[in-house]
Amino acid sequence: MNNIDYSEYLAIFMARYKDKELIRIVTFDKNDYERSWVTAAQEEIKKRNITPKRIEKLTNKLKKKIEKEIVEKEENEKPKSRWFDYERPKGVKGWLGELAFEFIDKFIEWIFRQIF
Repeated sequence: MNNIDYSEYLAIFMARYKDKELIRIVTFDKNDYERSWVTAAQEEIKKRNITPKRIEKLTNKLKKKIEKEIVEKEENEKPKSRWFDYERPKGVKGWLGELAFEFIDKFIEWIFRQIF
């Protein structure tokens, strides 16, 4: 039977990652991983001799990508009607605003049922 410890397993696993994925693990996503994974990613970066200049370049690219992901996520989380492409006005907040938004959607649904 193969006796491989967890740190060796992580080293083998991290060797498959691209440079940018390793950089993302040790910078932006480090709180999303166990400490052992972050350490394994740091060791793989050292093993590959990734220069500080390359790390900085990849970090800047990742920062732009993550900012874009955040904007897309926020856009996808905005409540939208099932019937029309409209969004809740920015000034509408709280449970009352949610209730009004739901009412509008239900009202539109009722109108469609009456027509069709």
